[in-house]
Amino acid sequence: MYIADWFKRRYLVDAYLAHDNRKNVSYTYLRFSTDATEKIYKIIRPYVVQIESMKEKFKYIEDYYFPKI
Repeated sequence: MYIADWFKRRYLVDAYLAHDNRKNVSYTYLRFSTDATEKIYKIIRPYVVQIESMKEKFKYIEDYYFPKI
């Protein structure tokens, strides 16, 4: 749980470990609340918008949190 603790210390956001089983393979990944997602995205956004392929990966978050007026 080291990385979840790092997010808490570094960015003051709570991360949770989640588990999923697909095709007989177990996956562990980090989950964030909506507020934590927004906070983290605001930190990384200046880097994301500079790279075309990253813009596509974050399109939903970009449209949701930063709608074009």
